[in-house]
Amino acid sequence: MTVITQKTPFVGLRAFDVTDHQWFRGRSKEIATLLRKVRSNPFTAVVGASGSGKSSLVRAGVLVPLKQDNWRCIIVKPGAAPISHLASAFSHAMHGGIRDSLTDARTYRYDAELRQSAFGLVEIARRLVPDEQPLLLVIDQFEELFRYGGEAQGIEKAAMQEEGRAFVELLLTVALQSAVRLHVIITMRSDFFGNCAHYTGLAEAVSASQYLVPLPNRDQLEEIIRGPIADAGGEMDDMLVQRMLLDVAEQTDRLPTLQHTLRRLWEVAQGEPRRLREEDYKAIGGMAGSIDTKAEQIATELKKAHKEDLITLERVMKAITALDDQGRATRRPQKRGALLGLITEILGEHEATEASLDRVLNALADEEISFIQLGDGDDPEVDIGHEALIRSWRRLCGEGRDFKTGWLMEEWDNGRQWWGLVRRAKNKQFLGLPEAWHTRKWIKKEKIGPLWCERYGVLGKLLKALFLKAFTQAA
Repeated sequence: MTVITQKTPFVGLRAFDVTDHQWFRGRSKEIATLLRKVRSNPFTAVVGASGSGKSSLVRAGVLVPLKQDNWRCIIVKPGAAPISHLASAFSHAMHGGIRDSLTDARTYRYDAELRQSAFGLVEIARRLVPDEQPLLLVIDQFEELFRYGGEAQGIEKAAMQEEGRAFVELLLTVALQSAVRLHVIITMRSDFFGNCAHYTGLAEAVSASQYLVPLPNRDQLEEIIRGPIADAGGEMDDMLVQRMLLDVAEQTDRLPTLQHTLRRLWEVAQGEPRRLREEDYKAIGGMAGSIDTKAEQIATELKKAHKEDLITLERVMKAITALDDQGRATRRPQKRGALLGLITEILGEHEATEASLDRVLNALADEEISFIQLGDGDDPEVDIGHEALIRSWRRLCGEGRDFKTGWLMEEWDNGRQWWGLVRRAKNKQFLGLPEAWHTRKWIKKEKIGPLWCERYGVLGKLLKALFLKAFTQAA
């Protein structure tokens, strides 16, 4: 049935959520298959390439019928504190989703219980959920766990690695408890499958329970394009549909890129009813350029209104993205407060910096853009909408989109240089005078400060000694 609506029927770069299920198309076969697997197994690993629609399939495809069957559902991302995030998610979801005077106390109690025993998750679920009601726990973007603690050092690194191990053990214990009506789904990028071997039992559990999300075929892609437009009361040129089907097949991040492009087309479409036309498709950059075109538009508008906002934008994007040791572009969620500290090191005055950060975050998180997602609370977590942004925006990935240039490579190169200083200082390999002058010049040019250094290792007195030795020798 066609419903004329002003609501955009496409979600852009972010994943579909439960509330978007009416626009979710082309996955009926996959939904039915995954539903059967989830209902009959306590642990299911939903694995697929980046951009294959893992999170959307679970959220908008599987959770909706399960909720209709009276399942309770909790979604959590490991992020920068996996067990704490799990405790907070239980406290929020199992008590009406309303924050009250006891929320912090409940979260603290759940956190302590989860850390106390590998059976903590099972025990909490058994206590909170009636026997007749199943509970589904979704760990979305599970690969975040593999980066947890990667930038820490010493005792802090060991503690974070232990928390990661304990988090995995909590989930795997569920898989062995057939009497508990608790089910776990993890969504994970397939290129991180090898990382599972670092955790005892995880690779075996994923292998035994995985559902590999297939890329949609041509008929499914056509349904993904035409279905929401028709339901929203719009129209689309047939030749444009065929062109988009050809263009999207060449994209690495097919589904998020397609959703972003369709959303941009819908927003610029004219007429009553709206009609999506090929000339508009060219104007927004086509399938290959729509993300880059929109990102550049945002950057230009920010700089035009407030020059310092481009500096803030660069620092934010460098902080919430990363290239890992295998050259993979990944997300790196950060708290707003941490971002504010990083940018204050460059811009100085706190109130002006905070205003600049808010303008940038609001522009990127706008529902029409969805380049980033903002969490809840007084200090929300900032995360990108999808890795497709990293691989499509040339400021981030370079002109050739190969990460040989661009903001991510600049950040990686600066981090590499800083790590070199850390190693030299720890080994008391002091800099010569020319190297010391060059390093000072580099630090000043890149506006490197203590908070930035925490990502790669803070030298403190070691750094001072490194320079002091060079200048003492010169004297």
